[in-house]
Amino acid sequence: EGTLARAPLLGGGARSVLEGVREADWTPDGAQLAIVRRVDGRERLELPAGHLLYETAGYVSHLRVSPRGDRVAFADHALWADNVGAVAVVDLAGDRKVLTGIWAGGVSGLAWAPSGEEIWFTASDGASHLALHAVDLEGRQRSLLAAPTDVVLFDVSREGRLLVGRETPRRAIEVLGAESQTPRDFSLRESSVARFMTPDGRAVLLSDQSADPYMTYLQRTDGSPPVRLGSGDGYELSPDARWVVAFTGDAP
Repeated sequence: EGTLARAPLLGGGARSVLEGVREADWTPDGAQLAIVRRVDGRERLELPAGHLLYETAGYVSHLRVSPRGDRVAFADHALWADNVGAVAVVDLAGDRKVLTGIWAGGVSGLAWAPSGEEIWFTASDGASHLALHAVDLEGRQRSLLAAPTDVVLFDVSREGRLLVGRETPRRAIEVLGAESQTPRDFSLRESSVARFMTPDGRAVLLSDQSADPYMTYLQRTDGSPPVRLGSGDGYELSPDARWVVAFTGDAP
């Protein structure tokens, strides 16, 4: 989160508008801003600022105000900082409607179609790359564009032209353990994460985020194979080394 500020396109200093904002989007007439901010550990979608439309213990991303200014579309994520989620809309009375199922590979781009009758978004089911899809306000869905790499939607013009990018994400884990002098590659697959090492430096807790659901492993630094402990995103080992705390992708 940071400071929401305004700056003229032709140059000049920025003018602060509001503190503690994560995302914002203009209404079509440019008179107001929809914002997302966290208050007491909960995510708030407001339009205008101060008027609550939706609140969640997870988080909201990619909010976009409709061409008519009567709804806000967004990606609704049940777990903070995890992009697994669904596409939803909320009207100015605060009535929310979830339009898609849960995308296990994440929702990473969203914009309204020029007609205002569809929302175009890029998402993945976890088994394929991010691709471009469309969903109408009744939840009817269709595919628009797929590619050999991840496709990310940034915007749609009034004429229906797309601004998209492509991504090839890579992630690796290197561990410097008690038995080694140089770091070693501990990656399970491309989407593995490590968040905890035992105090003696002899074991690491790994999460495989390419699986659905996520899986947690214990990997010792002595070269032995990783041991699969169970489903969830592993965060920490208990002091007696008998339990692991892990978060699942289920809605709370």
